Amino acid sequence: MDIFFPFGALLEAGISFTAEPFFRSLLLAFLKSYAEKLKHNARIAVPEEFGRNMLGVLDETKTLKYGQVFVQYSKDISDQNSGTEILQGPVIVTKNPCLHPGDVRKFTAVKNKYVLNNKHLRLLKDCIVFPARGKRPHP
Repeated sequence: MDIFFPFGALLEAGISFTAEPFFRSLLLAFLKSYAEKLKHNARIAVPEEFGRNMLGVLDETKTLKYGQVFVQYSKDISDQNSGTEILQGPVIVTKNPCLHPGDVRKFTAVKNKYVLNNKHLRLLKDCIVFPARGKRPHP
């Protein structure tokens, strides 16, 4: 149930939501309720521009090191001809369904000369490529 509340007007009137006891208790109740919902449902809404559902595949070229992933995605998910982007930096990957804390892992998406020169990896788009090397398999 969505309830409209004139937060903007109250802020303009100089009311501080963190200092005013009533509004502070509302915020704390909301945060507690939201944290419980996350804990039990593990449903975290991620906007389309910040995350995607992707199929995981194995790096058969053995280019990626343990802890690295390769992600090349379409810029516009609704238009396959929109061009692609190669992700670089830290990424959070979850299994689907995400049932256990171990189903959430942090990796490093790489965009280095070895990946860029690998024609086999460059053909893969809209999926996440996991390394074949390492002591523990990635999701």
